[in-house]
Amino acid sequence: RGTKLHIANFVHGADGLGNMNFPTPTGKAIEQTAAAFLVSNANLYPGQVTVVALGPLTNIAL
Repeated sequence: RGTKLHIANFVHGADGLGNMNFPTPTGKAIEQTAAAFLVSNANLYPGQVTVVALGPLTNIAL
């Protein structure tokens, strides 16, 4: 309303991912929550899991 929206697609491309044109995913969602998935895999592969948290840390906190 009074503030003009500026689209900055010159920074990260029109798709927000550098115009990488990734293929459409073919897999399906898993049944468990993200937090449960992290715990399960950390237990399955002790010392081998590295979490790179680039956004909200809710699933890490849980």
